[in-house]
Amino acid sequence: MITEKLYYQNMYLANCEAVVTAVRENGIITDRTVAFPEGGGQIGDMGVVIKNGIKIPFFDTLKGIGTPLVIQDFPLIQINTPVIHKMNPQDANKFFAGDKVVIEIDILHRIKTTIHHSAIHLALMAAKKYRPDIVEYIKGCSITTDSARLDFASQDRFSDIDMENINTEVAQIIEANMPIETFKHNGIEDAWDWKCGDFIISCGGMHVDKTSKIGKVIVRRKTKGKGIERMIVNVCDELLCENHYIS
Repeated sequence: MITEKLYYQNMYLANCEAVVTAVRENGIITDRTVAFPEGGGQIGDMGVVIKNGIKIPFFDTLKGIGTPLVIQDFPLIQINTPVIHKMNPQDANKFFAGDKVVIEIDILHRIKTTIHHSAIHLALMAAKKYRPDIVEYIKGCSITTDSARLDFASQDRFSDIDMENINTEVAQIIEANMPIETFKHNGIEDAWDWKCGDFIISCGGMHVDKTSKIGKVIVRRKTKGKGIERMIVNVCDELLCENHYIS
């Protein structure tokens, strides 16, 4: 039971027609979707599933169990997965396998997570210029509508000068309006890489296609205990609008 992931074909799609393939207590699975499921640190999409003109909300999106992808140069992930649109049980019970529906995401929620996700990659790209091995020390990440963060296992803290340099570098990358590319890793379905300039990193999240669409970014640091350094990115709210996101 595999869900076709239309968000990889076009990250700017806000809705699609679909057919319900399974109903679970916590939500429904469809044959295709525009809703991004939680993964890679990015929270899942939310929105509505429209059946017979009636909008029924889903509050999160998750991947189901698929096939583990184990290759040397890529993180361990599940591919060929179903996608679950999480709902309250009483709402999930309104659906049946074979129902024709329309899935519509909360576009502002998607915009905010997409821009923050792209912004944290730019921060990492800038940090790598001053600490070439920094990617090797990543221990966790989180991307929400409000911020994005990366945690590093490092005793070497970011200094004030480091943060000033990183912020300057990120601003320059955004001002340069550099293209952002996403592409399948070795042609494998559901396994994706992200590229900006000569910086490439494994990532299956949602991203803008040009750095200028990110807007003004503030990067700061926070120590999270012994040996853990956190980098946090915030994007100015006034720039989080559809005109800034849609091509």
